[in-house]
Amino acid sequence: ALVEMGRPEEAVRLATTELELSQHLIDRMTAVVAEPALVALLLGKSAQAAERGIAFSLTEESQVSDEATQILSPGEMITVVGNLVDNAMEACDPADPWVEVGIVGDHRALEIVVADSGPGMDPETFDRATTRGYSTKTGGDEAGRGLGLALVAQVVARHRGTLTAANTYGSVVTVRVRADREGLGATS
Repeated sequence: ALVEMGRPEEAVRLATTELELSQHLIDRMTAVVAEPALVALLLGKSAQAAERGIAFSLTEESQVSDEATQILSPGEMITVVGNLVDNAMEACDPADPWVEVGIVGDHRALEIVVADSGPGMDPETFDRATTRGYSTKTGGDEAGRGLGLALVAQVVARHRGTLTAANTYGSVVTVRVRADREGLGATS
């Protein structure tokens, strides 16, 4: 549009700035997250958030080593993080939309924290939301809703982890999974 308006210098400046910001985000995520599929997911979710006007950030504490795949497989990480981020983007406050993701993991444990600016859920509603077909939005399973938290809960239960929700600095959902007792990775 800027080129069509006869302002090519501004168009180049804007494109350069956007490219630098994108590259910075890519560099940051690849530096702290060793799993390529998880990096790709986070970059995709970041782009979705930007399109929707939602501020998306990865916490400074985030650090995921290769060994975290001993706790959850790459597919399980994507299921958990993807569904939690999708829910957060849906639930954040439209007046102040933000989503923050924190992931810390190594061969001993994996912690995933997704926070958003929304109101969150009371404990009873959160418990119901972890069952297939329950949604805080109308339609439930028939509308393709009510699956995300249920899938997250299944992965967490399979590995004897914990899934909790709190309303602190926003709505905060936390997943914690530890390696099995023998230190041989995730449990079946």
